[in-house]
Amino acid sequence: VEKDNKQSLFQYWSPNYKTNYNSKNIDELTKEFNHVLKDSVRSQLISDVPLGLFLSGGLDSASIAHYLPSDLPIKTFTMAFETKRHDESKEAKEIAKNFSLYNETFLFKSKEANSMFKDHIDWFDEPAFNSSNFPFYKLSKNAVEQCKVVLCGDGGDELLGGYKWYKIMEKFDKIRLPQFHFLRSFFQLFFNFPVKKIQFLF
Repeated sequence: VEKDNKQSLFQYWSPNYKTNYNSKNIDELTKEFNHVLKDSVRSQLISDVPLGLFLSGGLDSASIAHYLPSDLPIKTFTMAFETKRHDESKEAKEIAKNFSLYNETFLFKSKEANSMFKDHIDWFDEPAFNSSNFPFYKLSKNAVEQCKVVLCGDGGDELLGGYKWYKIMEKFDKIRLPQFHFLRSFFQLFFNFPVKKIQFLF
């Protein structure tokens, strides 16, 4: 805001998109990625209280588990579900066993969401909803009794390409038809909102 109370907009920073990735082969990039990921995980382990890890059966939290120091007593916590389609607890236990990590699994029952719904509104204080918030809350509530700080793999899918539609979108990315550029957004919306989910919402 300037002296005459008028607003002015200006760009104070721009990201640097220039990289030298094209000059490196896949082996070099893989080595560099592993180095950066390892440093990132290790930098989050500085704590004066017990540490934990939210462990699912996915690549994200498994990658974090891989880079945990073997001499650090870190517990892992997993949420199991009644429906097999959503349950990754079996895979999580295998990952924990593979890295010699203690794992504790909790069961989330769908009826528990009903009792949390009113509190959910108070927690977020805004129109936001994600069905994973309920089991995530229970997982956090149980884990906090044993440790105050936890690592998790949230956001790793964007980095590690964990979503199945990424490969499909990659194919569309190769098609360069300027007059049909709106189709990219359409297909992305389509894959984000499967018919079954839309039916369930209604």
